[in-house]
Amino acid sequence: MSRIFPPLREINIYMFRRNPLKNGIVVYTDGSKTGIGAYVANGKVVSKQYNENSPQVVECLVVLEVLKIFLEPLNIVSDSCYVVNAVNLLEVAGVIKPSSRVANIFQQIQLVLLSRRFPVYITHVRAHSGLPGPMALGNDLADKATKVVAAALSSPVEAARNFHNNFHVTAETLRSRFSLTRKEARDIVTQCQSCCEFLPVPHVGINPRGIRPLQVWQMDVTHVSSFGKLQYLHVSIDTC
Repeated sequence: MSRIFPPLREINIYMFRRNPLKNGIVVYTDGSKTGIGAYVANGKVVSKQYNENSPQVVECLVVLEVLKIFLEPLNIVSDSCYVVNAVNLLEVAGVIKPSSRVANIFQQIQLVLLSRRFPVYITHVRAHSGLPGPMALGNDLADKATKVVAAALSSPVEAARNFHNNFHVTAETLRSRFSLTRKEARDIVTQCQSCCEFLPVPHVGINPRGIRPLQVWQMDVTHVSSFGKLQYLHVSIDTC
């Protein structure tokens, strides 16, 4: 049998590898809900604005761009489990129909993978871990790049709204920190779903009225001319 059938040699036709590529470039990717995507390669940070508001979708677009730019053996490090798991399955998945925005992106990634000549390795790294090492450092650089660009592109009102959504500060704090007008700062606080229940109830145009004797009183100042210098009287009236 061995003379008729020569020994078979395993040929790896898949682009994805299970282990890191020793001779491959390492690229760190990140995406944010502001639509800013970034990647870090050889210490160089590249940021780009996308017309998306989902961090996962933005990071998928960043991975797609990285696959198009780096044609050599490639190691991709992402802090999104969603992106890593999805991209790992695309090479062996069936034909993807572009039925949605995400499906269209996955289809493009799949086509790029099938046309590659050199292998790819993609792995997940925990975000904001604060641990030492090149992977955490590279991910942190990509993460900071998305925040810096977003801060530069956002208006003071938008920056104040994002700050309030995180810390729920008062309107006065927003005014002093972001140089807003009084109305802009108050609008941000009143539109916050978490803070609106603690705001004072606005007056409806009439004086409050008591429902029981001695419970709610109205006060005013009246004039009695015959009292001379003591003509200004402070009057309290039970409104019940």
